[in-house]
Amino acid sequence: MKLNTKMLLYIITTSTIIFSTGIGYITFRYKANALNEAKNTADAYSREYSNIIKASLDNEFGVCRGMTQSLFYYDKIDKQNQDSIHIEIMKNVLLKNNNFIATFLQWDYSKYNPEYKKEHGRRRFIYYKENPLFASKNNNKNIEIKFMEGIVDTSDYDPENPYYIVKNNHKEFIINPYFYSYNNVENMPEEQKTSQDAILETTIIIPIFINNEFHGIAGCDIPLNHFQKIISEIKPYAQSYAFLLGNNGKLVAHPNSKKLGIPIEEILKTESEKYNIIKKIQNGEQFSFLTHDSITNSSVYITFSSIKIANTTTPWSIAIAVPVDIIMQEANIHFYTSIAVGIVGLLFLTFIIWIISKSITKPIIRITKILENLSQGKIDNSFKLEPTSKDEIGEMTLSASTLIEGLIRTSTFAKKIGEGDLNAKYTLLGKDDTLGKSLIDMRKKLKYSNKQIEAKNIELEKLSLVARETDNAIIILNQDAEIEWANEAYEKMFGFSISELKEKYGTNLSNISENPDIEKHIQQCISTKKSVDYITLNTTKQNKKIWVHTILTPILNSKNIITRLIAISSDITEIKLAEQNVKDSIVYASRIQNAILPSQDIFSNYFSDYFVLFKPRDIVSGDFYWAKKVSNFGENTGEHIIFAVADCTGHGVPGAFVSMLGISMLNEIVNRDEITSPSNILEELRILIKNSFKTDNYKTSDGMDISLCAFDVNTKKIQFAGAYNSLLVIKNNNKKLEICSNKEITKKNIRKIDYKPTVLSTINIFPDNNIQLYEIRGNRQPIGKHLRETDFNNYTLQLEKGDKIYLFSDGYPDQFGEQYDQKFQHLRFKQLVIAASKNNFNKQKNILDKNLIKWQGNKEQTDDILVIGIKI
Repeated sequence: MKLNTKMLLYIITTSTIIFSTGIGYITFRYKANALNEAKNTADAYSREYSNIIKASLDNEFGVCRGMTQSLFYYDKIDKQNQDSIHIEIMKNVLLKNNNFIATFLQWDYSKYNPEYKKEHGRRRFIYYKENPLFASKNNNKNIEIKFMEGIVDTSDYDPENPYYIVKNNHKEFIINPYFYSYNNVENMPEEQKTSQDAILETTIIIPIFINNEFHGIAGCDIPLNHFQKIISEIKPYAQSYAFLLGNNGKLVAHPNSKKLGIPIEEILKTESEKYNIIKKIQNGEQFSFLTHDSITNSSVYITFSSIKIANTTTPWSIAIAVPVDIIMQEANIHFYTSIAVGIVGLLFLTFIIWIISKSITKPIIRITKILENLSQGKIDNSFKLEPTSKDEIGEMTLSASTLIEGLIRTSTFAKKIGEGDLNAKYTLLGKDDTLGKSLIDMRKKLKYSNKQIEAKNIELEKLSLVARETDNAIIILNQDAEIEWANEAYEKMFGFSISELKEKYGTNLSNISENPDIEKHIQQCISTKKSVDYITLNTTKQNKKIWVHTILTPILNSKNIITRLIAISSDITEIKLAEQNVKDSIVYASRIQNAILPSQDIFSNYFSDYFVLFKPRDIVSGDFYWAKKVSNFGENTGEHIIFAVADCTGHGVPGAFVSMLGISMLNEIVNRDEITSPSNILEELRILIKNSFKTDNYKTSDGMDISLCAFDVNTKKIQFAGAYNSLLVIKNNNKKLEICSNKEITKKNIRKIDYKPTVLSTINIFPDNNIQLYEIRGNRQPIGKHLRETDFNNYTLQLEKGDKIYLFSDGYPDQFGEQYDQKFQHLRFKQLVIAASKNNFNKQKNILDKNLIKWQGNKEQTDDILVIGIKI
């Protein structure tokens, strides 16, 4: 094969391969860069507009806070003028803020009315604009402001109600967007629009604290339609669009207004499950993904930015969707242009080489040698050639010299960049100088990276300053909990420097911590990738005991991998000492309460067997039992034992006070000669309780539920009266209960209960078939003020030796179980009593106690528990 043919074949083939590879690589990188830059732009837009929306909502919160602050001196205002002043403040705020639909104020009713004793119930005042849609269209002219007030939640307690969420959390709160019509204020808020005049709005709630104590809330209703305009203007690229989401993932603003209020799961069902969108919104995360969009019918990039609203814990989120084909449109144009230019260039190169190859002879050897050196990366000024002729060989020689000069210049530029000179100047060899363009692009990226690093260093300096200035002890650990750094506050709190700490105890958190469960806490933090907090009694370097609360938090990178752990510790010694003082006081109160309870000897002296199962929920109890021996009971002579089981309003310290009052009153009543029956005792007790609490409000529930018996030791007759509480009587051998009372016997007041095994029984016990249980029901009214007060029923029953009776409060039936998350219930309790009754009373008590423990599991005790069983 001739030399010129070989040159033509080899050079053209090699040039084509090199050119194609270079063009492909650069184009691929260009497309990738174009996509990444577009993503960064969309992310920046998302963050920018999230700040705009946050500023809008924060402004509304600011107005509501201002209204709230004007109420701080509530207790300093004359009682008669409080409501009128507060109502005027609400009205002025509503009138001066055109974008507000309503303002409201809700006082905790126990603070509003000191005689009200429930833990729930509130006094509500509301000003609202009637037909706010008409008002907004007419620039709020001729607005009719309406007012409502009332008392709510005095009978029921809803922990999911925003009022009680704010009361329990002591945090500002914003309700998830909802639709509401002000033309019919009796309507409830709707998740979807059900009427033409319904407004998509949200409610801002600010807690009111007076002397560090919760007194109520204030807030406002604001429409969300202005966000629709903001969202419609967000178009970083052609065909891109944005939408706004509430904390629950429902659309607040969208290009298609018909989709407002629709959950994001209905629009992005697959993506919602795949990327866990709802959870990330609620966690306040910024995230993005590529997916197929039904609106643009193309592949889109969707980026989400969190909107942290004021001091709430329920962030919203804004999302921007950008079609990928629009992003890549310019990159594709460059790609096809590069291909076309490359093909033209290759054709032109082929033609030139074909012409030149005909006249190449000896000079080709030197040029080939030079090209071999260049292929090995060797570049030197000595490679330059001087043309010896003006023909094709001369032109080739001149081109080779020019190429070498350009490569040397490009190499010098690359070397300066590598040495850190990012301001080095470079002139492209030509408009198609791909290598030069790549180097310039690389320089831009290096400059940008340096700026990012500088910004991060500034942030790190700020964080370091905060860590040094805080009173909290801070330790930074690696992913294996090895100590890397501690702030000065750590040494102030514990007395150890970081070097002393490592030298004395070791380098791992598990070595230096005195918490017995520290390894468990570390593993939980690492496995769940969530913060863990724990309390430890520590010993300082000076042998001082301090209580420390520590929060161990994982630091995650972009791939959700733990890179560091941070332990922040606070000294809570004063708080723990205060808690102990309060507990000591309550324990002492418990001793006083136990001292006034009757001795159980009165049961053992007059009954063949008995048990008392008494389990206060707190240290002191609102349940109590009472017993007293009397020689004569009204018209009846002979010894009588009067005993009772009572459940007072509340539990803990408030319930204990009422129980002590009840015991005192019962002792006073039975000492009177005119008392002839348990129903008389309850009537007198009701009078004393009502006089003691001195209230005319029939809704006040201060008082007690009680079951009370008077037992004639000689005749074995028992009289019973009850307020809500019942008496259970068990007879053996299927004997009937003899009733001596003139009271009409119906299923409403006395009923027979047959044994049936319950599905949720926790102890497998079964009674004899000849056991029969009777329930004698008390009146459906408490001892205290009641809406419809009637005389208490009095029942006289003839008992026999061996009969068993049971009195109980509602604590046992109302206890929630861990496995089934429901109450034990009264019927299941009675079935358990039947099943356990064949045993002696000590065994019965153990059965009831073990059953309760298994049923309750890890659930907290719901109420005080009291059950008394007696055998005749």
